[in-house]
Amino acid sequence: MGSFGTVMSGAAQKLVLALLKQTQRISQASTKAIEETPPDDYMPAMDAVLEKLRQIGDWSKRPDGIYGARLLAEKDVRCKATFLDFIKHLPPERWMKPIIEELEGAK
Repeated sequence: MGSFGTVMSGAAQKLVLALLKQTQRISQASTKAIEETPPDDYMPAMDAVLEKLRQIGDWSKRPDGIYGARLLAEKDVRCKATFLDFIKHLPPERWMKPIIEELEGAK
C-alpha cells in the first residue's frame, strides 16, 4: 500500500487509494470513501495524496488522483488550503485553471 499506510487509520488508507484512482471529475467511489472517513483523517489523507502527486514530473496532462484531491478539498477547508497551495506551485497548465477557480469560488 505504500509508506503512507503505516501512519494512517484504515479508513484514511482506503480514502487515499480511492482518491488516487479517481480519473473523472465526479466519482461515486471517492465520494463514498470520503463519507465513510472520519473528518480527522482528511488532512493525513490529503497529505498522502499530495505526496504521491509530488512524484509526477510531467504536468502537461492531468494525472490520476488530481480530481480525487479536488473532491476532498471541497469537503474540508484545511484540505482546500493545502491543495490550492500545492497546485498553485506547479508549472501552470491549462487544465489547472478550472480546478483552482472552482475551489476559490470563481465562476
